[in-house]
Amino acid sequence: MKRKPDDGLPLAALKNLGPRTARDLAEVGIETVRQLRVVGAVDAWRRLRHFRPRHYNLIGLYALAGALIDVHWNRLPPALKERLRAEAAVPGPAPKDGSPAHNPQQRRQRRSAG
Repeated sequence: MKRKPDDGLPLAALKNLGPRTARDLAEVGIETVRQLRVVGAVDAWRRLRHFRPRHYNLIGLYALAGALIDVHWNRLPPALKERLRAEAAVPGPAPKDGSPAHNPQQRRQRRSAG
């Protein structure tokens, strides 16, 4: 069985994730492996979809889930993919417009002001 990636790794070092996804995750308030693990693949994917709707599709969801268990997204078991699709189909909480974790524009403004 694969081991979960170490919480101390940079997000871009995880299987399936690269520098762009790591930057996008940071923009939506997920900057560490631990934060990704706490938020979970589905909610992280929802945040990314809200941030870049045309960029993140179901493969992005599979990539996030695989990153958390150190498995390439196309090697995830079909039952897990089905469960992820079912969870993603259920409407999640609406992004909180006032929260920097959910408002990338506000995060960018705060960074440039500091």
